[in-house]
Amino acid sequence: MTKLIEPEKDVRRRHEPCAAADDSPIWEVIDEIMRGVPEEVLRHGPTDGAEQHDHYLYGAPKRTPQAS
Repeated sequence: MTKLIEPEKDVRRRHEPCAAADDSPIWEVIDEIMRGVPEEVLRHGPTDGAEQHDHYLYGAPKRTPQAS
């Protein structure tokens, strides 16, 4: 039998809001978030991110590339 777990009644945010979390355009919010990412990390990111997004976002197995 599966036991259901009740969510906490008083759930608090575990992160600080971004300084740009106001009425700024989304591109400015993203720019502020990305400022802390080192250039070397950006260069070594996945090259198949769009094709394998389920793998990178949800941990699904990588799909076999489709022949065009």
